[in-house]
Amino acid sequence: LLSFGLVSARHDGFLTFTACWSWVLAFKQSHNIVSRNITKFVTLSHLENAPDLRSQSPSFVGSVASVIDDYHPDLIINTDQSGFNYVIKSNRMLAIKGDKHTLALTSSKNKQTHSYTIQPMVSMSGNVHGKLYICLQEINGKFGPTVKKQIDKIQDKCKNVVIRCSKSGKLQKSLVKDWAKMSY
Repeated sequence: LLSFGLVSARHDGFLTFTACWSWVLAFKQSHNIVSRNITKFVTLSHLENAPDLRSQSPSFVGSVASVIDDYHPDLIINTDQSGFNYVIKSNRMLAIKGDKHTLALTSSKNKQTHSYTIQPMVSMSGNVHGKLYICLQEINGKFGPTVKKQIDKIQDKCKNVVIRCSKSGKLQKSLVKDWAKMSY
């Protein structure tokens, strides 16, 4: 961010200053700026919606806690998507010393491209339920004929796996509906 600001100021003709490494080090130390791991990539809408989610969370947790004991642990099922990246991005950046979270703003999470997403279902008792749903990334969101034949062979042999695709490799609403139908 600091170097971007210097480049912009220099480009606009406002700055003729060139910082040496010792100046940058002294600046970072005097402003408590350190290199930190990025803990999460977020979009601007995520930052805008965060206060609403924080205020609604206690109510949701309370409503679940009041009924969870009424069900057998095999009937309480958790599911979540896990994406696997093509490219590993740098996970470090400069931040103020002592910050607990270091967020990196990105214009689109899809630009943090990943090749596929899986969606398993696991019960509270630890048992796997339904089929493992795998969503692969395909440029036009459809399998080509050669890949389609290979996918069909895999699904014929592995009855507990469902393989689909999307442009991003992420599950969109229509794919989540497909996954729900295939799971039971």
